[in-house]
Amino acid sequence: MRQFLIASLVAILLPTVGFAQEVAGSLKDNMKQLGSLSKLINATISDSTKNQDNASRAAQMVDLFKVVYNQAADGVADVPADQQQAALADFQSLIQQEIDLTTQLAQDFAANDNSSAAAVWQKITDIRHEGHDKYNP
Repeated sequence: MRQFLIASLVAILLPTVGFAQEVAGSLKDNMKQLGSLSKLINATISDSTKNQDNASRAAQMVDLFKVVYNQAADGVADVPADQQQAALADFQSLIQQEIDLTTQLAQDFAANDNSSAAAVWQKITDIRHEGHDKYNP
């Protein structure tokens, strides 16, 4: 069973390896792509027939978050200069949490564990709201 799960996850994630090379757009563009993927997942999160599609979408989100991690949010530039380093560290911490949780989300969808996926999705949503409140008011 474990080998099947690993093989399934590799089959799902492998097509997205080249995706990271395609996501080097601006922070705004990358966030729009994340928003589009989020809407698709949110609309189908409880539909187990969409789990493989959602696993792929979550893997694409991981790639986007990895790019966004190195893109300073506009809100970081708006804080006083002596606080920018702390604001950047906080922004990157939020993005790292999103990377970790979205990776887990992809694994949950691949394992057809919709209850865990829903719980992880709620955490992702909460972090997104926190980040938007802080850095995209």
